Parts: sequence; structure tokens; C-alpha cells
Amino acid sequence: MELDTVRSLLEDIEVIEDAISSRFQRNPELYYDYRIHLEGIRDDIPKLGLDDDRMVNKIYKARKHKRTLKQKRTQQYEINTFLDDIFKKNKYILKVRNQLKSDGLKYKDSECKFELLKKLLGDEPTEDEDEDDSISKSNSSRLLDIDETINRYNMNLGNGKLVSERCSLLDINTIFQKDEQDGFIIDFEPLYRRWLNIVKDGTLTYPKFISNLEKFIDDKKYLLDPVMDRKTKGYCEFVVEACDFVETQYFKRNILLNEEQIKGKLHRDFENHVTKAIITESGIYYCLYCDKMFNSAHIYDSHRTGKAHSKSVSNYHDSFRAEFKLHVYVSCMREEFENTKEYVDRKMAFTNKERLEEMEKLTQEYHRPVYDPTEKEGDVEEDNSKSKTKDELKEMLGLGEDMPLGPDGLPIPYWLYKLQGLDVGQECEICGNQVYKGHKNFDKHFSGPTHTYHLKCLGIEPSSAFQGITKIKEAQALWKQMQRNTTQELAEEVEDKEGNVMSKDIYEELKKQGLV
Repeated sequence: MELDTVRSLLEDIEVIEDAISSRFQRNPELYYDYRIHLEGIRDDIPKLGLDDDRMVNKIYKARKHKRTLKQKRTQQYEINTFLDDIFKKNKYILKVRNQLKSDGLKYKDSECKFELLKKLLGDEPTEDEDEDDSISKSNSSRLLDIDETINRYNMNLGNGKLVSERCSLLDINTIFQKDEQDGFIIDFEPLYRRWLNIVKDGTLTYPKFISNLEKFIDDKKYLLDPVMDRKTKGYCEFVVEACDFVETQYFKRNILLNEEQIKGKLHRDFENHVTKAIITESGIYYCLYCDKMFNSAHIYDSHRTGKAHSKSVSNYHDSFRAEFKLHVYVSCMREEFENTKEYVDRKMAFTNKERLEEMEKLTQEYHRPVYDPTEKEGDVEEDNSKSKTKDELKEMLGLGEDMPLGPDGLPIPYWLYKLQGLDVGQECEICGNQVYKGHKNFDKHFSGPTHTYHLKCLGIEPSSAFQGITKIKEAQALWKQMQRNTTQELAEEVEDKEGNVMSKDIYEELKKQGLV
């Protein structure tokens, strides 16, 4: 029965939406990461302005536990499966609705509505797509109980599992290889080997190849400073392959983005991009297709109407569009590029022993289960957990209670603690016998508001002459000496033959030069 099927599908959609929201509530980074990538590639999306910790849920004002990258990727793919289910169910509901409207046009008399419903419920769907048939048959043969549907999309954390029964076959290790570290870095090895076959240069190292790809981050650098002639056949073929590779990597890491919409937007953006002139810093107009410079906009516009330009457009349109898309995708994956560069540089400096240890560590991380039954759930108790963590770290390192913490929230190394003199306290009598620990803090306090305020209370005008003086008597004695010298300088004034009054020192200097 069509109406019972629609009712059941609507209930399923509500259950799935609730399951998706529960995953966002447990790990807000799933949503914020999606929005940040969407903002980077679409200009019509308003900015969230997430300068603070993304693990803070803006709706519930609660801080959540940090989840692993493997968990985040797994739940992204799980949510994507849920969304596919919603789209399929909505598609079938829309088809039934349209059928109801089209049949309703045949009945103008309100008394015939019952005959309309009877006809609709008695007809079997014809010429439907395979997925629509499967939905209709499954729901007409057995309508799932609401509790059974909830259990099907539940996370099942109590059973030590993260994914739902609906996605029980989902394995993130089949999507990301071991070297990719769950999408933390990008494995450019296949692309690098393809590039070596083009340039035929054995001195081109893997890190240098990644640096060449990073040129595409800049809006004009990859156009004005290409790695080779952009019109060669090998380069044109390579840039198309590189675009397809990076595009696949991008959507693999951002599975929740609508691939078709973004590809369509980039296609339209490229058409707008090539119709505008590229103006260099020196004010020169650059033609992308012909690789030529023009001194004025008038000459550039005249060139664009010529046959040579039209021929270049037809020959290199596909490769230049691939370059533009590659620029957009690389710009949106700056973080992955930085992670890859750091990992490659560190890997090249490994010894054999360190390399084996790193491979063993990656293997353990690769085979580690997505969910740990001992993992904490709920909100983070900020004050208690943070203070407890600091005390545990200090106790573990054998540090005192007054050991300062670095900008990362961890105790600073002991050698740095000693080097900065943080173990020695210096007292300032002027500041009320306040103790300052560390050379930097002690030197900085002389220009601070506390020290200058107490100097003014003593009738002393603060200046750099009092730097390093901490005793009240010493400061008062220096101030009296400065006052005496000032009075003496003002008193010793002389007058030259023309009646000009000046200090004695200036008069003696001018007299030596024969000017007075």
C-alpha cells in the first residue's frame, strides 16, 4: 500500500536524522570540519569564524572529548550512507506525491476523492527504477517496527562498536591506505613517478616535487612561474592526471561535500576566470592561453579577438581548466600538504632503526579498532580534568608545585627552567618586596605599571636610569643626584659678545671651533 509505505519512510527519515544529529552532538568536529571545507570552496557560504577550539559545541556550550582521526573519517562515511538512504526515501515519496497530484487533476468533484485513494492504493507501481521497486516491495511486504529502525541506525557504543548495524560492513582501512594515516597525509608517490617519466630528471627528489605542487596554492605563482613549459604535450597530460588524483583525494577526505555541485561550481568559476585578464604586480596584462604580456587593457582586448588566441583556447582549454581546479583543491588541502611535507622531511632523516619503529607504529595505528571501549563519553569537566592533568604531569616529571607551564599547557623542560633562571627569585623593595622569578620577568617589571607607580609615589619620575635598581634608598639617592646635576647645568650659563645666552659646555665647544 503506497500510503503506508510513505508513512513508514517518513518515520525512517526522522530516525536517520536523529541518528545524524546524535553523531554531531558526540563529535562537533564532524560538522565544523565540513563547514570549514565548504567555506573554502564556495563563496556563497557564510563564514562561521571558528577561531577557538572546534571541539566546543556552539549549541550546547559544552566541550567534548577529542576523537581520533580514524573515528572522524569512519563517522563521516557513515553519515554519508545515512544521507544516501534519506535521498532514496525522499525520491520515492516525491514520486508518490507527484502521482497523487497528477491523478487528482482528473477528479474535479470532491465526492470522488475516495475513489481516487482507492485507485491509488490498488495500483501497483509500473516502470519504476530498481531502487524504487526495492523500497516499495520491502515496505509493502513488511513494515519495520520503529524500534527496529532505531536499533539499525544506533551507534551501539555499549557493545564496544562505533558504527551502526546499517554500516556494519564499513571498513575505513579499505578507503585509506596505511601510508595515508587515515587521511592525515597525502601519498603522492604514484604522481611523483609519473612526473619523473615526463621531466626525465633523476635529481628531482620527492620533497622538491611536493614543493612544486605547492605552487598551485598561490593564485598567480603557478601561472607566472610554472615548473616547465605549460604547452608541452607531457605537461598537459600530467596536469589533467594530477587534477584527477588530487580531486579524488579531496573528496575522499570530504565525503560529505556534494561532489556534483562543487564540480559544477568550479567549471563555472573557471569560465569566469579565463575571461578576465591576469594583471601582474607591475601592471602588465597576461594572457593565460597564449602566454603573452600586454602593456594595456586595450591591446589585450584586441588580442583576445584574434585567431591565434582562439586557436590556443581550443588547444589548451582542458589542461588549463585542470590547472585551475588543481589550484582550488590544493588551496583547500593546505593542512594535508603541510603534514605531508613534515612527514616526508622527518622520514628522510630516519635511521634504519627509526624507520622500522615508524613502520611498526603505523601498522599498529592502521589495525587499531575504530572505537575503544574505555573511551570517555559525555562532556569534558574542564576545571577538574585540566588541573588534575597538570598535577599528574608535574608529579610524573618530578617537578615542584611552582613549576611554570609552557604555551602548550605542559611543564617546560628542566634545562630551560634553569636557563631562564626561573628557579631563582629576585625581590624588589620598591614594589613592596614582591618576588619575580626569571631574568625576563625581572627585567620586564621595571617598565611595568606596578614599578612605575611606586616610583611616582616616592616622588621620582620613572626613566631608563632606574633600570635594575630595586632599593628605595638607592632610587632616592639617584634621583637627588639627577636633580642636582640638572640644577647645576641650568645655573652655569654664559653670554657671548652678541648677547646670546647658552650653557657653559656649549660655549666652550663653540669657542674651540672659533665661532664665538
